[in-house]
Amino acid sequence: MAETPTKAPKAAGKVPGGGDHDRVQMASLHPDGSANQTADYTYIGDKEVVIEAAKRQRAEQAVAATDVEHRGVSSGDNQGNDKDPDIAKLADAQESAAAAAEKAAEADVNARFEDADA
Repeated sequence: MAETPTKAPKAAGKVPGGGDHDRVQMASLHPDGSANQTADYTYIGDKEVVIEAAKRQRAEQAVAATDVEHRGVSSGDNQGNDKDPDIAKLADAQESAAAAAEKAAEADVNARFEDADA
């Protein structure tokens, strides 16, 4: 005998009325690091997990952008130049970019987090 389908439980939290509204655990980002979401998007889920994921995502993107900026290379653009004479300078710039991106990610999540239990 076939089971009768049940209704999906109603999602917790309030969604603004009218128009689309993105509710995400991890934002989709443009190459410049800005969010590719609706302007008023909110984060949902376990806040600490969301913060850690956002920090890592944005730090990795910032490090990659810094590498391209300083070395002028992108994926698949290595022309046998595996050694960079200014690697220490580049590493410092990458660490700085990653730290700034992590700080920005945490601030963004804190500003846009929606507590589903509220």
